[in-house]
Amino acid sequence: QLKATEKLRNYNKMYRDSRSRKPSIYRVGKYVLIRDDRTKPGENSKLKAKYKGPYVIEKEFGNNRYVVNIPGFNITS
Repeated sequence: QLKATEKLRNYNKMYRDSRSRKPSIYRVGKYVLIRDDRTKPGENSKLKAKYKGPYVIEKEFGNNRYVVNIPGFNITS
């Protein structure tokens, strides 16, 4: 019983891991597009561009997190 459960658990993990999409890896200085799925009232989402950019990656933090240089957008603390 225990061996069959462990075997099934390993199979399910292998199947799930093979079907999941791996995160893309970007480097500092590369250009990226940012998905923009927000629409304003009265704006047609089918005709709107799905991505904004290209923007330059300035910093990489790991775990698929990046700082992107967006002109005209500044957050100060």
